[in-house]
Amino acid sequence: MESQSTMSMEQYIPSYERYTYRAKEAVVEACRLALQAGRYWLEGPDLLTGVLTRAQEEERTYLAQLGIEVEALKQRLSQLVFHNVTTQEATSIEGGLSPAARRVFSAAALEAGALGHERIEPLHLLLGLIVCQLPPLADYVAGPEAIEKARQIAQQRVTVPNEPEAEPEVVLIDMARQQVITTKRASFVRKMMLWLLCFLPLEIFVCCLFIIGPFMGVASAVFLSDLHSWLDRRLLILLFLLTTFLLIWIMFSIVYRLPYTILMFRQAKTLGLTTTTAGRWLRFQLGRWLRLTLALSFFIGLALWLQSLTQAWWWLPIWLLLVVWRCYVIGWRSRPRELLPGVRRPLPEGAVRQRCASLLQRLNLTLEGIYVYDTNGQINFANAYATGLGSRRRIWLTDTLLKHFRVDEIEVICAHEVAHHCYHDLRKRLVWAIFSDLIILLCLHLISSRLFAIYDIQYIYT
Repeated sequence: MESQSTMSMEQYIPSYERYTYRAKEAVVEACRLALQAGRYWLEGPDLLTGVLTRAQEEERTYLAQLGIEVEALKQRLSQLVFHNVTTQEATSIEGGLSPAARRVFSAAALEAGALGHERIEPLHLLLGLIVCQLPPLADYVAGPEAIEKARQIAQQRVTVPNEPEAEPEVVLIDMARQQVITTKRASFVRKMMLWLLCFLPLEIFVCCLFIIGPFMGVASAVFLSDLHSWLDRRLLILLFLLTTFLLIWIMFSIVYRLPYTILMFRQAKTLGLTTTTAGRWLRFQLGRWLRLTLALSFFIGLALWLQSLTQAWWWLPIWLLLVVWRCYVIGWRSRPRELLPGVRRPLPEGAVRQRCASLLQRLNLTLEGIYVYDTNGQINFANAYATGLGSRRRIWLTDTLLKHFRVDEIEVICAHEVAHHCYHDLRKRLVWAIFSDLIILLCLHLISSRLFAIYDIQYIYT
């Protein structure tokens, strides 16, 4: 399985260098449909659907001469492409191709050579499907005589130019790579589920603490405040509740976050997505956890203190504070979510910067700037981000993106990020986040008020 990652899908397709631009487009469309159907390999129906999706008059006329109606064929294909493949069928996949798909590609190359055609067209792929007698074409064209008729029609239909024309480059979806990634992802999910099942008793205990923890803290605070009357009862209750939360949060982090972080790092290293070390990864994740813990402790402690002052409106100051925090993070801070430590540097002079500046000028859009998120090669996947609101609007491109993508591809990716600003997606995200915070706080207020009324513990705040 590991050896498959060193070979691209083109190496498994016979005479792929002879494929025309349209034939390559049909293969790309077939790959896209297979991935959409939840498979990392190509089947015969995928190839036929790919050809029909990009079909021109030549292919339609060819099928009509064979007595095949294209629309009826597409309806039958929709049932075959999204079918369930058994595990036995999936084990014979090689290079992202099923045995049937490999036969079709071989037959297409052989038929093109037998017909004296230098280039392989979509029509040759159709002929390869017919020769291999794969459904649903086999239902229309069956038997040696029908296959010979299909060859004769193909000989008449295919026109080969005297000199090959300049064609755009087609990037083929690497299904062999998708096969490796899918297999390793499935292994990661199995390990994660096994870990959670091993710690199921501890998980149940943590859930119970989440439910009864606050009430245990309140009961302990009331008991100790009776023993130490000189202590401020309100402060003591808040300290006990906050301590209870921290104990539950630490236990939750040990049970869930720590193993998940370790498995995520192993998965990223296995797929070659990062070059950082395990120690650096854990130190960075520990720093994020500490910041998150401090933020949660602050908000929960403030909420408990406000609730001790006014049980009716404690949620309003918390919500206003969250509004300010959301505006700062989404609108003002204007930095991408950090996967690993990185530094900001301006987009260097060159073709990429000129293309992006021209794009912004055509759209009459003003940004604070376009920046590079430089992780010093620690991240091996490309990404781009749109951040900020108003005068703080920015576009971020990772150093990996600039290193491995062409100028025109980077321009398209940058245009996608610019569209987020044009369509005010970040503003919509901010409004939705503020509204979600309000709903959550109101629900917590209603639940806590109901619980306090049921258990009659309101007196402890007085």
